[in-house]
Amino acid sequence: MTADRTAQEPNPCSELHNLRGSFSQRGLRCAMLRPDPAERPRLIEIRDNLIDRIAEAKREGWLGEVEGLETSLAGANDKIVQMDAATARAASAVDLGMPTFNQIVGRATDT
Repeated sequence: MTADRTAQEPNPCSELHNLRGSFSQRGLRCAMLRPDPAERPRLIEIRDNLIDRIAEAKREGWLGEVEGLETSLAGANDKIVQMDAATARAASAVDLGMPTFNQIVGRATDT
């Protein structure tokens, strides 16, 4: 992408932040949206559909459509990676426990 073309493109996130719904409704391109791991199967379905649509667009010679779909595909792949990383972090979390009152008071200093 060239610098002048990037400046002309609207921000895909601008009006999507307050919407609720699936990825297809909110958009895949917004880096600020944190994906819900429960939506992973739907996102895989969307990614597979994008791959099919890219193949069709290439076959039909719709180069502009190919570029837009490839951008969405990259967004879908990024969201899948984010979901997998979040799931891995949650699985590796260590429960440090809740300190007791005596442990907390024991740390106080006399003044």
